Amino acid sequence: MAGFLALGNDQYIGTYKSTGEVENGAFVELDHAAKTGSLAAAGAVDVYFVANELDYIEEEAIDTIDFRVKADKFLRAHKPQAGEILVTTVIAEGLAEGDEVAVGAGGQVVKTPVDGTAQFVVKELTGEYGVPTARLLAL
Repeated sequence: MAGFLALGNDQYIGTYKSTGEVENGAFVELDHAAKTGSLAAAGAVDVYFVANELDYIEEEAIDTIDFRVKADKFLRAHKPQAGEILVTTVIAEGLAEGDEVAVGAGGQVVKTPVDGTAQFVVKELTGEYGVPTARLLAL
């Protein structure tokens, strides 16, 4: 899936490896002792956005929408900062512009109840990759 920063500081941690396959654009939790990243659990607060770059050659004909980071490969993990805009296709169905959202199970973006746990606001929904794509404003 797709994931990148549309507006923000393109700094990331690149020394942590994935514990399993991770969709580009998903959120992970980092284990600083083991130097690994795993898909975030529902309600996770200390999360990082996976924004890896394609590591395939053109001849492999890999569609960017299908890009996933394999297990035991380095993650390009970005810590969201207030005011940044993240673009991802790893979203729950039924989101609408203006929804307050947070990271749910499996590192997916989900709608949050009105209880102050929102981490992002859906700024815009598009279909730019042929699938629902969200531009998220980090709170």
